[in-house]
Amino acid sequence: MAEIYSIGEFAKLTNVTVKTLRHYEKLGLVMPTYNPDNGYRRYKNVHVAQVESIMALKLLGFGLNEIGAFFNDRKQIATLDLATQKSALLKKMHEIKQVIELIEGIEARKQASELNDWVALIKEMKMEKRNINWYLSASEDDMQKLGTYIPDVKEKDMLKLKWKDLIARAYAQLENFDAALFDELADEWIETVGQFIDNKQTMVAIFGSYAQMHDWPEDRKYFSDQLGEFMAPKLIAKLG
Repeated sequence: MAEIYSIGEFAKLTNVTVKTLRHYEKLGLVMPTYNPDNGYRRYKNVHVAQVESIMALKLLGFGLNEIGAFFNDRKQIATLDLATQKSALLKKMHEIKQVIELIEGIEARKQASELNDWVALIKEMKMEKRNINWYLSASEDDMQKLGTYIPDVKEKDMLKLKWKDLIARAYAQLENFDAALFDELADEWIETVGQFIDNKQTMVAIFGSYAQMHDWPEDRKYFSDQLGEFMAPKLIAKLG
């Protein structure tokens, strides 16, 4: 005769909470029967295997909705993409490590007390970790978060015209260099970039990467490799 457990007994047996069991039932993952006399939930040994399966799949990084899909079609178990799960878990582990480093940095500085202080300090510390690989893969929204300036639609159109002008003048300098005109161009270039990136280390990395424009993604190549090699050292020198 199969062993019958109340929800409390089953929670102790499987080492999960009653609340969790109710949640699993709500999702259709572990469905107990009900005592017709009193309406209490009744669990059997077969439900133990279900809970163990959920725990195993959660450990591999699968969400409850994915687990539900596996339970509905057992054939999917054979097609579990563990390589993808491993990659996702490694990424999460890296993110957690970064958060721990931020916490340790905050603890070391001992200067954050209010929410605004936390936000400012975390932003500063994250900025210190920016590198050119991040920049090349960052979205426009990511870039906007680096500074306090978020252009509206009209300002974005003006910025496009500004960059077009700057690049055209840079090409002119490449063909016929004039120190005074280039100095003016460099100031405007740095000022424009500085609206979005208020960290000197990041700006140096970006300007330095101009010299490796051939390695940039095609949609991020704003000018030729030759112009990038020309501009990189001069902008860095101007930045000081």
